[in-house]
Amino acid sequence: MRRLSGGYTIVEVMIFLAISGIIFAAAATLFQGQQGKTQFEQGMRDLASKIQQYVDQVGSSEFNGGGQYNCAISNSTGRAELSAGNANTGTNQGCVFLGRAIQVLPGQPNVYIYSVLGSQYDSNGDTVTSYAGALPEPAFNTGADISEEYDTTWGKVLSSKVTYTSGSTVNSTLVSFYNSLQDGYQKSGAAGGPSITARGYNYNDNSLSSIKSTALKSCLEEQSANGVDCTNTPTINNWSACFASTGSSQTAILSVTSTPAGITTDANFTSCS
Repeated sequence: MRRLSGGYTIVEVMIFLAISGIIFAAAATLFQGQQGKTQFEQGMRDLASKIQQYVDQVGSSEFNGGGQYNCAISNSTGRAELSAGNANTGTNQGCVFLGRAIQVLPGQPNVYIYSVLGSQYDSNGDTVTSYAGALPEPAFNTGADISEEYDTTWGKVLSSKVTYTSGSTVNSTLVSFYNSLQDGYQKSGAAGGPSITARGYNYNDNSLSSIKSTALKSCLEEQSANGVDCTNTPTINNWSACFASTGSSQTAILSVTSTPAGITTDANFTSCS
């Protein structure tokens, strides 16, 4: 068999190149898998931290960009209406920041966050003491949209479930975290700050068209729309959303738990579907 100048046959060189290619491909796959694993784990931790930040802002009655808009109570509906700011920005008479709602769509990568406003006073001029009495209104009006979208390109949602205080667990793609409106707008919690109530809605529309839809708006207003009854939305002890990595075989659960001491958010790297 003919040998090359270095003393190897053509077949030997071809075998060497083939083996080298296999080793390189295996190494590249291993590297990509490890990189995907790292990105997923970091992404889940960042998401858990962000959700906790949103919840903490509810406790402090803050929402992003609030000072750039005007909020007024509609004479026709009695609900809070947000509009683009002007010279009188910051007055926001009668409006309060009730909290935030979070929507996920199984099969999709992003998380959607909605700020919800309300009326501080009822029709008699008395301070509201219940969420329903505040006439909640999501703030995503045209020209005054303060909803947010959290990009999770490192993973996608597989499922979303809530556990009610009754102990039953059901599918739900829409949850919310609100200030408890008692004793003059805010009730003190165990740590001395405003108490936060977690709610799980009877809402499972997984289509992209459900984002900021009329049905979702009605649901956050605790009304019924398109066959979905969101009146008297029950409180929950836990919200669990299962995520799958787009760069590895990992899955993890974003778990948000409500206790008398407060709300905690964790990323648990475990099997889920």
